[in-house]
Amino acid sequence: MVKIGLALGGGGARGIAHIGVIKKLHKTGIRFHCITGTSAGAVIGAIYARFQNPEIIEEKLAAMLKSSEFRSIKLDYIRGRQAEKGSFFESVRRHFFTGMFYASSITRLSFIKDQTYRSLINMLIDDDVQIESLPIKFSAIAVDILNGAVVNMDRGSLRNAMMASSAIPGILPAVQKDGMLLVDGSFIDTVPVRHTKQLGADIVIAVDVSTPLDITVKPSRGIDLIWRANAILRHIVKEEQLTGADIVIRPSLAGVEWTDFGRSADMIKQGVRSAELQIDKLNDLIGSKEQGGVYAANR
Repeated sequence: MVKIGLALGGGGARGIAHIGVIKKLHKTGIRFHCITGTSAGAVIGAIYARFQNPEIIEEKLAAMLKSSEFRSIKLDYIRGRQAEKGSFFESVRRHFFTGMFYASSITRLSFIKDQTYRSLINMLIDDDVQIESLPIKFSAIAVDILNGAVVNMDRGSLRNAMMASSAIPGILPAVQKDGMLLVDGSFIDTVPVRHTKQLGADIVIAVDVSTPLDITVKPSRGIDLIWRANAILRHIVKEEQLTGADIVIRPSLAGVEWTDFGRSADMIKQGVRSAELQIDKLNDLIGSKEQGGVYAANR
């Protein structure tokens, strides 16, 4: 049977568009053999793998965003009062040495406390389960900050995997596991295509919600050159990773910042629209796999 895998990339709040993509594919009748996510993609993918219902993802996310715990985070101190054009990581670097973020970064390992973030994750997954017990195969990508290794978490606590994969260094708390210190997987695997294949997918649908690499003005400072060079490197690595996908979905998120959680409804709509554009191609691809001797029993 045709095994369809979903590779969900990182992008902060922009990852909410993943919900729209899943909604459209689910409504069309597509069922996933496996899901691999990194950062925001791991969070959204984990909820779907647990409940198999995109409406539940929306409900749980909406409740979390309205919670006092989420409002207490004060993301403006990280992004800056005015939204800056550029990637999530560029934005963080630009504001690392300002205000409360600077003060917290020299006194503790993360801007957001472990207890606060764990409480938010618990709102999304109210009964912690083991990854291997999920009805859909799932894994989350993290990086061991101690030795630089990519860690593909396909067993153990689902909540801990979600936390580790989205643990933005300096902002969200790193997760200790088996002698490792795990942080955000999108530093290395922006869209985890190869890991989705490793879970057994015949067809990989990759969803890229990262900020695109735009043409920029001539840098005026050395530090701007460093940031730009890093952005180019990340872009090249991501595009190389995406060559392994059968279908790439890129929701139109122009002007959406990584902290724009208040624009959830619009991002979900964009996710739906971007998936709609790929349905015919996906059906043709499934058909060709069937004709090649693989039968789509999961459609």
